Amino acid sequence: MTILGSHNILSMAFPVSILVGACADQAMADQEQSTEDQAATGSLKATATIANLRAADGCSYPVTINGTDYAPNDGSMDVVHDRVPAGQTITARVSYRLTGGTGIVRCAFGGTFELPEIAFRVIFVIDDASPESSDTPAR
Repeated sequence: MTILGSHNILSMAFPVSILVGACADQAMADQEQSTEDQAATGSLKATATIANLRAADGCSYPVTINGTDYAPNDGSMDVVHDRVPAGQTITARVSYRLTGGTGIVRCAFGGTFELPEIAFRVIFVIDDASPESSDTPAR
């Protein structure tokens, strides 16, 4: 191999190593994003009742699945604020995962409950507790 040939190989190796390094950094960033996305898009799906009853002298934001109450994690609170009007409860199909942590549900007059924490997203709303939906005849 000539000096010119090895120089050409080395001049290609440097940009390739930068490209490989950039791809590895992007793969790490994608993996971290995937972990964050998984927090709200876990593989478990269920019908849930999501409440926003603090204004009605109740407790704020418990999520009930199969008779068990959960506290939404911080990342899921936007869902509650966007979908559940104050003083109401909705029923929705959700995708969720338990975070393994403990969350707080705050109740009127300073009471609190520590509940298992849940990360979730709403797939679709089944019943939004509006007067129109309660007037709809059962199927």
